[in-house]
Amino acid sequence: MELRKIPFVRDVKMNLKHTNAQVYFKQGSTIDLKQLPRAVKDAGFSMRYLDVSFNFTNIRPTANCFQLQHTAFYFLTPLPKTHKEIMVFQVIGKGFLPRKEFLKYDTKKTGACHGRESYFLKEINKS
Repeated sequence: MELRKIPFVRDVKMNLKHTNAQVYFKQGSTIDLKQLPRAVKDAGFSMRYLDVSFNFTNIRPTANCFQLQHTAFYFLTPLPKTHKEIMVFQVIGKGFLPRKEFLKYDTKKTGACHGRESYFLKEINKS
């Protein structure tokens, strides 16, 4: 229920068996990713991972990063020039995965993307 209270959240589909949720955002709304782990924590749970799906139809990423609204997203592995239109990534950042795992990643920013917030993306191969 805490996730549903976030202004940019359109819908939440919970899977209690697998302890995960799919969160759908309202189209055209400003998204503040750091509100997600806060809401999960406020509900008495912890967030282990956050996977996001990006549709690159109207987003023009460089090999290293892209900016969406006021957030910069950096790729852990450079994005090839020919990439899929829709791609799924794991968000690498504090609050989005266990601290011990976060420390495994090299989170140096490369590229000319700027934002109030910045996150790193690890591509997930989903069939």
